[in-house]
Amino acid sequence: MVLIMITGDFLGMSLTTDNVRGSPKPNAWQIGHLTVAGFVMGLGESVFCTAVLVFSSYRRGYDIGTLRTLAFVVIVFGNQATTYNRERRRLWASRPSLWLAASSVVDIGIASTLAVGGIAMARLPFWIVAATLAAAVVFAFLLDLIKVPVFARLGFAPNPRDRPVPHATQGVAKTKATTKVPVNLSSRIAKRAYELYEQGGRKDGSAVQNWQMAESEIRVDLAKAEPAHATTTGA
Repeated sequence: MVLIMITGDFLGMSLTTDNVRGSPKPNAWQIGHLTVAGFVMGLGESVFCTAVLVFSSYRRGYDIGTLRTLAFVVIVFGNQATTYNRERRRLWASRPSLWLAASSVVDIGIASTLAVGGIAMARLPFWIVAATLAAAVVFAFLLDLIKVPVFARLGFAPNPRDRPVPHATQGVAKTKATTKVPVNLSSRIAKRAYELYEQGGRKDGSAVQNWQMAESEIRVDLAKAEPAHATTTGA
């Protein structure tokens, strides 16, 4: 368990350097949906690990010591497969960071060396370790096939209409993907939203409401200005 925690920590810390695009609506996360998504990912890894161990126990007849070593290897490799499904899009949609890739190599190297060498655990033949790694790669792609439609169903799918928000807005984002905001209005809305953010005492979690209020104010101003513009043009 200590070895699993160490290898998992390498991978987990390296994710802070990854190239995955963050959520465009960080203040509108739905914990229930995130829990469901996490359950699906965890269930997938549990099924993978269980399937490998059941096959090894009942079909190959491995003893308890060998199964313990295999459990260590399959958990480490399964963790890798699940981690690389970190994208809301397909797992190959973004290139992993150098640190993430290096951590994977180190983790796989540690697990393989200990298992094949029989260090602090029962020895596993090299071909079993290699086959488990290959199975983990296949599992990663199978999990990706399940993950994308599930995430889309939960509302985590990337929306091409999401526009990047100027840095000055402190992460303010639009809440409705269906709301069409002309490009020339985005900067005005972002500026006004940031003003509301400052007026509200810079409270966290108010970005969504500030954006909505700013957009509403600007649209009302535009609606009032249109009749005057039309009258001037007619005259």
